[in-house]
Amino acid sequence: MISADASLFKKITEVEGVEAVSGVLESNTHLMYNGSRINAVIKGVDNSFDKVSGVPDAVKSGVFKTGTPDQPFIVFGVIKSK
Repeated sequence: MISADASLFKKITEVEGVEAVSGVLESNTHLMYNGSRINAVIKGVDNSFDKVSGVPDAVKSGVFKTGTPDQPFIVFGVIKSK
């Protein structure tokens, strides 16, 4: 695991060619519904995630928004394996 703080993010953004940096917390989990269990990935992302991930362009229905610290949003989605 990499521990990051604002000074590390600043150093990374100062590297020539770097356009954006995003912090992500991620955990694999299992969800149960009506007796069915599926694997899922839960992510906590910052407001720069849309700039580095390509996720907003992949949203087929709805809108990708991270919200604000005072009013965070939740985004549900499915990514199909290739």
